[in-house]
Amino acid sequence: MKPYILPLGILLCFSLNLSSQDLAVRYFSAIGLNGLTEGCSTMPDSVCLTITSDITEPISVDVAFGGSATNISDYTTSLPDRITFIPGEGEKCFTLVGIPDEAIEQEQIILVFSLNGNTLQQLTIPMIEVADLKVAIDQGDELSVCPGQPVTLSAQNSAAYQWSPPTVFPEANLDQVVATVDQTTSVVVTGTTGTCISFDTVVLTVVNATLSAEALDPTEICEGTSVRLKATTSDASLPFSWAPADGIDDPLALETTSTPTQDVNYVAKITLDNCIISDTVPIRVDPFSAALLTGEDTSICQGDAYLLAYPTLDKTTNYEWTPGTYLDDFTSASPVARPEDTTTYQVISTSARGYCADTASVTINIKPIDINLNAEDTVEICLGDERVVNLNASDFNLNITVSPSDSSVVYNGRSSIRFSPEVSTTYILKIESAETGCVAYDSIYVRVDSLPKIDTIWAFPPKSPYCEGDDIVLISPSYDQSHFPDIEFTWSPDQGIVMEENMFLNLRLIAQPDTITYTRKTVNHACVQEDFLEIPSIDTIIDIFPMDTVVCPGEMVQLSAPELNDPDFMIGKNEWSGEPVNLCKQCDRPKYVVDMAINASIKGTKLGCPQSGSANMNTFQPSQAAIFADPAQIVNVKTEVTLQVSTSDPLATDFQWKQGNQNVGSGTSITVSEDKESTNTYSVSYIDGNGCIGAAIITIQWQVPSYSLKVPNAFTPDGDGLNDYFKPILEGAELEQFSIFNRFGQLVYDNTNPEGWDGNQGGQKAPSDTYVYLIKVSLLDGSTEQKQGTVILIR
Repeated sequence: MKPYILPLGILLCFSLNLSSQDLAVRYFSAIGLNGLTEGCSTMPDSVCLTITSDITEPISVDVAFGGSATNISDYTTSLPDRITFIPGEGEKCFTLVGIPDEAIEQEQIILVFSLNGNTLQQLTIPMIEVADLKVAIDQGDELSVCPGQPVTLSAQNSAAYQWSPPTVFPEANLDQVVATVDQTTSVVVTGTTGTCISFDTVVLTVVNATLSAEALDPTEICEGTSVRLKATTSDASLPFSWAPADGIDDPLALETTSTPTQDVNYVAKITLDNCIISDTVPIRVDPFSAALLTGEDTSICQGDAYLLAYPTLDKTTNYEWTPGTYLDDFTSASPVARPEDTTTYQVISTSARGYCADTASVTINIKPIDINLNAEDTVEICLGDERVVNLNASDFNLNITVSPSDSSVVYNGRSSIRFSPEVSTTYILKIESAETGCVAYDSIYVRVDSLPKIDTIWAFPPKSPYCEGDDIVLISPSYDQSHFPDIEFTWSPDQGIVMEENMFLNLRLIAQPDTITYTRKTVNHACVQEDFLEIPSIDTIIDIFPMDTVVCPGEMVQLSAPELNDPDFMIGKNEWSGEPVNLCKQCDRPKYVVDMAINASIKGTKLGCPQSGSANMNTFQPSQAAIFADPAQIVNVKTEVTLQVSTSDPLATDFQWKQGNQNVGSGTSITVSEDKESTNTYSVSYIDGNGCIGAAIITIQWQVPSYSLKVPNAFTPDGDGLNDYFKPILEGAELEQFSIFNRFGQLVYDNTNPEGWDGNQGGQKAPSDTYVYLIKVSLLDGSTEQKQGTVILIR
């Protein structure tokens, strides 16, 4: 059973003992409707009451029946006139049953629940006729749909619904469902309310229409241009329209004309119940305002301005005027021209995206009335000077007047004007043409300047000559600077000037080594004046030649100081430093032997100015050289030794070798040898890259080595391969003689076999016995030594 509470039918009242919130009234429909039916149900509906607050004594609620429905004749109920609740009692429910009749009425039951005359709740229950429970599809009897596209269907008037065929619906038991069909299909809905069952049908007609749209004219257009549109469909009976409708003559016609004012996508569409079949025609519109000329070809006076075209509010159209000369803006819709010569101006107007274009032209004829002054608008002169300005006139028959026309201006009536004002003046030239009626004006400003009287320059302190380094100030007369605010001074040359700027009237400088004439250039616009002052000066340096020199160690250098011979030079008691070898203490050409760094200096005075000079002499850094012996510096006699020189100077040349005072070779290496014991010293000299002589020395020792002689005292020549020969073991010397004798003094072996004596004599085996040997060795230095002894032959 479904509870039903009708909020609009509830009236809330209050009593002293119980309020409306303390009484809950609920209506339950047995078949889930929102009212009482006159049939379709096998179970009664219910009205239930509950006291929601705690009570301590019984309370009786009065029930009043009202409304257009009548108890007993339209419905029956078990609800009494008064309902008593005792403490702790729960909900109380009562039956309500509708009585079928033939009449079609719109009746309702109103139940009023009150306590002590105060209404607590009111419940309104509609009476539902059985005829009102017939199921109905909201979308009507037929829908035109696209194949495969979902369409929403809904039904009403029943408590439960079932749609068929079920394959069309993903969910078929709802009051609102979604159907998808590929071919025309009849859809049936079954409505069930209690025991009442009803049916309704809708036909889903599948439409397989095609639609295409096109423009019969260009689609990139200027604003205001029309485009014909055409739609083609396979079924002209279907509802057709164009969207948006703005700018279209007939939005429902398949073929129509559009006049859009901006970019638009026109959609041709057939609208069905579940879809739209459409095609699109894009139209692109450029706003366009072609340049509107202010007139036809015209003539103007030279120098006048002419508006070529009217202004426009369009900010998207592009304009290009040619030629662009004499125009205030050659890209403007309405430029102002001031041509100096007859000119034809052409304008090309182009829309933003180039869909629209227009060309127009106008010729401006110039009536000449021009005078060009061969000068700037402002010319400058110095007081007392004059300036002649030449005229270039388009027609010398023009009438030209100059104002002011006083004695400061002279016009010869033709090609020049002479200006000579005493004060700065602006002159206005008026040019008139009687033929054309044109009038033109020009002007020139003549600025007049002057210079203060500052043509005298003197040096302080006064001196002649100055010594190099003296501090000198060049001074001129003062003047009222407020009268000459733009005056400028420039001193030259810059030598000796110690101020950060050389642009002052007075100047501080340091006397230079030579006499210099300083020039001050004074400029006040067109006024220029140069003043000069010579500053005689003597330098403090005595020139010495050579001033700085580097020589080979021990080399002699002669200095020259010609200035010492000047009769104005006083050397006083000063002498050359550095001990000249020619005892020239005060002469002009001292000589020095340079073995180390020497500073030779001299002092004196010239015309009262101290002078000094110095020269530095030094030696080249000696190159380093070393001799290397191969194989060694201590060797055996008769050993060849290669001596190789190595220097730190890659430019060294002319290598010469000596042993003592004897030349033994040249080049970077030599080979030497000795047959006897001795110790020899070798030296090499060379010329380095600076032209200086370098040298290196080395000592080689030849010696006779000691030798070793070992002689066995017995041997056994029995052929077993062990100790079968008798031979001495010699190292460090050569075996010169090896003889063996028997006890009878007979020679049995004389070094005839390099392997030694094999114990045979005359082809026969010598007997076991003691034998005498004699050994003689030759040493490396040619000397000899002997050794003798005995050896035992054992068999």
